[in-house]
Amino acid sequence: MSKENNIVEYGPSELGTKEYWDSLYDRENKNFQENGDIGEIWFGENSVEKMVDWVLKNGSISSTTILDIGCGNGHLLLELASNNFRNLIGIDYSSNAIKLARDIIKQRNLNDIISYYVIDLINSSITENNEFWLNGSRKFDIILDKGTFDAITLYPYEINEGERKGKYPKDIYSSKVHSLLNINGYFLITSCNFTKEELISKFSDEFDYFDHIKYPTFTFGGVKGQTISTLCDRIDEYFYKDNIKLFVDKLPNELPFNIAKGNFGVTVFTIAYDNGKIFIYSFGGN
Repeated sequence: MSKENNIVEYGPSELGTKEYWDSLYDRENKNFQENGDIGEIWFGENSVEKMVDWVLKNGSISSTTILDIGCGNGHLLLELASNNFRNLIGIDYSSNAIKLARDIIKQRNLNDIISYYVIDLINSSITENNEFWLNGSRKFDIILDKGTFDAITLYPYEINEGERKGKYPKDIYSSKVHSLLNINGYFLITSCNFTKEELISKFSDEFDYFDHIKYPTFTFGGVKGQTISTLCDRIDEYFYKDNIKLFVDKLPNELPFNIAKGNFGVTVFTIAYDNGKIFIYSFGGN
């Protein structure tokens, strides 16, 4: 365990490997087939209830689109479905986890409400599972992470190919989440490894801090803390025209007035005009 810029960094662990989760969900699939047990609820029911309560307060049951990254057995989405949310998708890089999640919703007749996909968010591209990616146009109003970032930070190996070679999955996770979130969308993350302040710091390049969920606190050695942190970040890419005039001046004149595209440096963005204001709709790398 190391500490850099006042953020504790945990060393590699088998909990960060796909092999660990494939093995775990292989066992939980067998348990479900034998006795109907859906498996472990990571971080406990209390964290699930608090996340669901937050979504109920900040989302619209009829229209909010929700993605659970690293969904595992899908328990969090099951709870949202029981609260009448209808646009629910879960992804996980473990095919065993997705098999379990799909078997559960089949048993409960929820196939029209919840969809699951085997997606490795860090390494996959839109060409590998276009049913999920929709040619890169797929966006969500709320993205949930309950322990997934914790596991990703424990992955022991660098990426060894492509433009991200030499980086760790934890280094690009934030930008991957950002690419799937609608403007003014929410990213709700629950962690047992990082404090609220550490999460704010880790996701500050792509997100603005919006809210957090309170948990019971404890005091040890004169320091107050809590065992779980749940933080909500938000994309709020909203600018007045004068504040982005530099970009506008560089845009080609032949583009349509209502939509303009620019590619400056490493950032690709799409902007649209509306009553003298400019909205940045999407970001991506070169």
